[in-house]
Amino acid sequence: MIKTNRVKLNIHYNQIMQDYDIYKIGQDLNGMDKEQRKVVKNCIETLADSLSPALAVLYRYGGYFYAIFSKDSLSIEEIQSHIDGQGVFVEKLKDISSMYPSELCQLFFNMLPNMDCYKEYNNVSGRLYYINSHSFTKDMVTAYNISIDPFIKENNQECVLRLSVESFCRLSKVLEYNQNKENDIRKLPKYYIDEKNYIFHRALMPLKDDQCFVKKNPGSKKNRFIAKDLDIRNLQAFEDSKKGIFYNFFKDVEDNLKDYIQLIPVDLENGKSLKSYSKNVSKDYRIKAFNDLGINLIDRVNDTLSKKMIELMVLKLKDKGIENIGFDQDKQFNIILIHNAEYYQKNNMRDQHTNDFCTQHLTYENCIGKNNKMDINDNVLDKILTELAIKRDIANQSLSTYQWHWDEPVEYVTKETVYNVKRNCRETQYLVLNVFCDGRMNFHKVIDQKSEEFKKYDCIFDEEFYIKYHKIVRPEMLISTKKRKMMIFDTAIIAMPDLNELHNRLEKYSKDELILKDKLIYLLKSFGERNIKYKTQVEQIIENLDKESYQSQEIVRKPNKSDDSPLISLATSLGRDFVKYCRDYEGIVLNPCLKSDVVKNLQNINIIKDVDGLYYYVGKKKSMKYDLNTACHVRKMIMLEGDFDESFNDFMLEQLRVDFVRNEEYTVLPFIRKYINEFNKL
Repeated sequence: MIKTNRVKLNIHYNQIMQDYDIYKIGQDLNGMDKEQRKVVKNCIETLADSLSPALAVLYRYGGYFYAIFSKDSLSIEEIQSHIDGQGVFVEKLKDISSMYPSELCQLFFNMLPNMDCYKEYNNVSGRLYYINSHSFTKDMVTAYNISIDPFIKENNQECVLRLSVESFCRLSKVLEYNQNKENDIRKLPKYYIDEKNYIFHRALMPLKDDQCFVKKNPGSKKNRFIAKDLDIRNLQAFEDSKKGIFYNFFKDVEDNLKDYIQLIPVDLENGKSLKSYSKNVSKDYRIKAFNDLGINLIDRVNDTLSKKMIELMVLKLKDKGIENIGFDQDKQFNIILIHNAEYYQKNNMRDQHTNDFCTQHLTYENCIGKNNKMDINDNVLDKILTELAIKRDIANQSLSTYQWHWDEPVEYVTKETVYNVKRNCRETQYLVLNVFCDGRMNFHKVIDQKSEEFKKYDCIFDEEFYIKYHKIVRPEMLISTKKRKMMIFDTAIIAMPDLNELHNRLEKYSKDELILKDKLIYLLKSFGERNIKYKTQVEQIIENLDKESYQSQEIVRKPNKSDDSPLISLATSLGRDFVKYCRDYEGIVLNPCLKSDVVKNLQNINIIKDVDGLYYYVGKKKSMKYDLNTACHVRKMIMLEGDFDESFNDFMLEQLRVDFVRNEEYTVLPFIRKYINEFNKL
């Protein structure tokens, strides 16, 4: 079974009513414009701040919020005494089943940071924030918000848990970089760090600018402290990762809320796995094209180091078999060395980046590696060459990166929201790419909202789709032929490893922990008795033991060329079976890197058949060593018109198994989306 973030809710309503009071407080916003609604919302938040001792609140759209209190700790009259605004209503819920199950659960989840210190602080942020060991830096807090949402309208008892990252910056820093927006910034909700309880709270009282944080970045820099999706180098790395935060959340719910709410995992059935590329055009073919047309290397930085970078680029291109290299404008393709955008912004200079059919850029800063040594990563160079090949296809309006074969034209449609500066609003447009039998392509945008074509796509992407699904489920690509219409959408489900098992192994493992010789002999002999085929090898290992104690990493691991070999190599079946035996039968974890049975579901392309379609998700092409940067989102293919058949399914899935979109990793949507995006840029 494949673990996921999808859960079934088991809510004990009677127990909740016995121990807690829940109030609904708010104001009717009907007939109000945007500014009036904002005033009311601020008033409601201020009211929540003054309610003590509120264990948690949950703000809802429509100008109201829920607040939860210990049983009989507060009366309606006390709440009303805090109300100044006209038309604000207060309702004590007599039947909490009138709340959506996900809302009730979220309200309880929002109590979790307050469970041990609710008498000192209200939890009025209306959200549940987790933090890790890298969350608190000098001028920034990186917080991880966990929310619960239903995703199928016909079943509100099944939900998905979602984790999102929010960056909060010190108010004084934000004001320093945004002096012209001071009034607006000061209106933002303020938060502070409670170092005593190691939690992040909404501020309930006025604080100095350098004591509080707001949800706004001071500049354009990305937050480099955001956690990886999964990191299993050691226990601390796991707990700092997003999956580790999920683990702690599930544990907190179990420890603190089990009398009221239980989250029952909903797993996916195991399916088949695709482990190889499909119809990529060979790299030799691409190299021939570059040699036929030539590449210019152009230096727009023009200093001593940049000249050496160009020289190194020449050597690396020749290593790949590309000889037709120039330094002017006489070749078909251009690779231009420039500074990154941050450099031009900082020095108030015009950005040298250009966007055309034959040019790709390499940034000066990316060529400076560790210890300030010059280096051009091979993966970066491969990506540049791939992008140039795709741009050539765009110019020629014909595929060369993929051996296209289908007996009728196929239409691909994606939806995009863009900002209209003149109208000061966001607008929807549809991007359409038709691919013909011989690989020729034709692209156009559908912008006119009054056109029949726009209405047709809008009906499919919005009206029809959201009859069944909630907004967290996102339609991503419509694929049509004469006989079929298929939709691919992100279900909001993510594939997960067994978090409990992973935590258990990492907790028990310590590479520096000593195992006495007698204990090791016992383990080896017990293992040998159960596994006769290894008897001779085990006896030889015991005979060669020459120390009174051994560290775990000395006993079994993958050998390195740079140091002494372990007693048993983890690269052998003996090593893998011995580690598994010690873990399963003796409760000893010698090497948590034997993880294929825990994280193997995060590799390759995995397909799970369902009643009305196919689920699939895309993991790493190469085996996972220690970490995973992004989550494996589960997508679904459903037929809107026509029937599923194996040949068309395979045709779609083959378009995920390419090496030229994510630099030798599979792509999560058919690679045609890459071409749509490139057409749209030019």
